[in-house]
Amino acid sequence: MKKFHNKQLQNIICSIIAIVMIFGVIATVAYAEVVEPDAFQKVVLQVISLTEAQRTNFVDNVLDRITTANYKDYVDDAKAILRLSMSDSDMEKVLKSYAYYPDSHKSNLKNLIKVFGLPSKPYNTASFSDIERRINFGITGNSDDSRGFKLFVEIFKVIRTFNVSPVFYDHSDDFYKIDIRVSGNNTLKNEINALISSVESLANKGIESFDDFAEYIENEINTNSYAQIFAFKAFLKAELGTSAYEGTLPEPYGIDPLQKVFLAVINLPKQDRKDFVEKVLVKVTPSNYTEYVYEAKRILKVTISDAEMKAALKVYAGYSAEYRAQVEGMILGFDLAAVNIDTTGYGDLAAVINFEVTGNAQDVTGTKFIVGMLNYLSTFTGPMVFDGAEDPYKVDFNVQNNTAMKKHLDGLIKLIKSLENRGVTDFESFLVVAEDIINTNDNIQIYYFKKQLSDLYGRSVYDGTLPYPSAAPSPTPTPTPTSGDGGGSGGSGGSGGSSGGSTSTPAPTPTPTSVVEPTPSDLPAAPFNDVAGHWAEEFITKLAARNIVSGYPDGSVKPDIEISRAEMAVIVVKSVGLEPVENVSLKFKDADQIPAWAAGYVQAGVEAGIIAGYEDNTFRPSRNLSREEMVVLILKAYEFGSSENPEFNFIDASEIGDWSKPFVAKAVELEFVVGYPDNTFKPKKSVTRAEAFTVLIKAIEAKEAADAGLDAEAAEEAPAESGADESSEG
Repeated sequence: MKKFHNKQLQNIICSIIAIVMIFGVIATVAYAEVVEPDAFQKVVLQVISLTEAQRTNFVDNVLDRITTANYKDYVDDAKAILRLSMSDSDMEKVLKSYAYYPDSHKSNLKNLIKVFGLPSKPYNTASFSDIERRINFGITGNSDDSRGFKLFVEIFKVIRTFNVSPVFYDHSDDFYKIDIRVSGNNTLKNEINALISSVESLANKGIESFDDFAEYIENEINTNSYAQIFAFKAFLKAELGTSAYEGTLPEPYGIDPLQKVFLAVINLPKQDRKDFVEKVLVKVTPSNYTEYVYEAKRILKVTISDAEMKAALKVYAGYSAEYRAQVEGMILGFDLAAVNIDTTGYGDLAAVINFEVTGNAQDVTGTKFIVGMLNYLSTFTGPMVFDGAEDPYKVDFNVQNNTAMKKHLDGLIKLIKSLENRGVTDFESFLVVAEDIINTNDNIQIYYFKKQLSDLYGRSVYDGTLPYPSAAPSPTPTPTPTSGDGGGSGGSGGSGGSSGGSTSTPAPTPTPTSVVEPTPSDLPAAPFNDVAGHWAEEFITKLAARNIVSGYPDGSVKPDIEISRAEMAVIVVKSVGLEPVENVSLKFKDADQIPAWAAGYVQAGVEAGIIAGYEDNTFRPSRNLSREEMVVLILKAYEFGSSENPEFNFIDASEIGDWSKPFVAKAVELEFVVGYPDNTFKPKKSVTRAEAFTVLIKAIEAKEAADAGLDAEAAEEAPAESGADESSEG
């Protein structure tokens, strides 16, 4: 029985690891013509993605019939069954290589193809999408090819079957990270080591054993955020079972636990704040803090894990008596529950503040904290918010000399650990950063922020004239934050769908035509710190000059990161001069996932026929925008129409969706987009911000040129028509 087990193990490991996962056996066939790895990999990936009937058809009608003399005759049959965009020469090389394989290897491969297929149902990887993309790239060479991640899962299912111990563990040095180990089965490990050591593509990376390979995968996973690694571990536990992942699934903190507790406490009514101080904070010590976890959670009435509460109380118990008394006094006197704000008109500005303070752009506690602190401090110092000295539409924070109060507030800032990343160590530095965060926003949003202070507190906090900005756009870019980055905005979906969700009323945005486009010679430098010398600098600068492209709070525009559908939706809708819908009523199934700063623009785009969702009536706002989605969105927005008879020379033309083909053909015709040097279009590839901005400005300029031409024709025809009428009457 043991002999059979080892034989079965050897067959499975040899077949799956060598042929499916590593795709490297082709490099060991010395007498076969060298095949481009991408072509061989593409064939294998496509084969295992087919249904069982299609895989059997490929084996019976192609592989079983191929010989070294006739392999060319089966190129068309192979491409037809695989439905694969590939040149005849590449397919011919792949089939030739197969024809020269040893009979034993052919047999293993054919058996594998018949029994092994990737799951057709996609995995839900939204919460660890960066990890999935890294694994996709490591296995398939394409970060958007989800078959790579599916392969990863299937391979480790096989490994787990023959391994006596779990494969995935919490890392010994940092239990929020992951550790991959195969132990207890020398036959398994020896087989894998032998296979890996013979694969040239892995050897080039210094990978010569399974331990090396595991370390490589670990590094790819562990370079991501704790939140993504946690979600990935949870997926492994759910998909592969507890016998595959042996860990405690430790949940990382989104923000510092004590900061989270403090922000929750100051949101409580006065009596609850008093109870929290008297029944928890004054009683905890370094030796008894665990005893107060339940009581603290009971009073807070917010979602917080036992581990987070325990960590928060442990830190607090270690503070000096003097500092604890200071914090407790602040909690009793600092009442956020009484701060009733309405971020209408400054939603983008508020979202940036929210993220800086709470780690969540949608958590209005951040804005309440800033507004409440300004009011609290002004009680002791007098007004501290003024119109900007150099630009009255901005703000200046000017605190009267009150050393004792500033020192008191230094202790408060110490509790907001997330601000440390911005160099905030005391109240003075906090004011500098807060002023900077506010002033990087659009003037109209700053106006509404000032108005909020004026409405709430009269002149006790804000002592200015509340100047209303003119219709001309502010020269300062408007940040459009997401839960982690600012900037940019949204996209069009593949097919039909209508609207849904949260409410947002961002400030009105002037149409692009309200700004005179400078000539290239007069074009100012882009107001971003990361585009000098970039290939898209000119295009980004042009959009910035039109107040269409927004930057991040740190002064960057991040041209090379991928842009989400929500981000691109906002940018395009703004660019055509549409106002965001105030009363949002989107009907997408995932409308609640569309950020408040984007929802009004998305609905405006839906109502204008620019934006559509997917067939399942989702919008998927956080998903990266693909090339074909970008093309459809921009062409619809600027009414360029579509091609009636789309034809392509791209070798991957079959991968372009039927819903997007007419638009892609039109965009190619207009020279808004081109293919890649290998004659592919890559319709599913995610686009970067720079790529999206480039196509957008091309469309804007083409539209303006066309409109100018029509105006000129109309001007020429008008006098001629008038003269004809006069002659007739005479």
